[in-house]
Amino acid sequence: MSAYLGYQGIDLRPYVEQVTTIPGYAGVIRPVVTPTTFAGAALWLLGITLLVCVYPAWRIARLDPVEAIGRG
Repeated sequence: MSAYLGYQGIDLRPYVEQVTTIPGYAGVIRPVVTPTTFAGAALWLLGITLLVCVYPAWRIARLDPVEAIGRG
């Protein structure tokens, strides 16, 4: 889907009437994804995933099993 929309572009002309009044704007948005942009998005996703997964595991690892069962 991303490759298709990147190649074809996203046509906004049917949805916005004022688009035709903007000079130099054809009404089609074509996203530009560079390797740097792609790598940055992948690193953000990896960082957030690690944060969401590691923090609860770290908290659970600090608990005493007997105390955790007692709180149950």
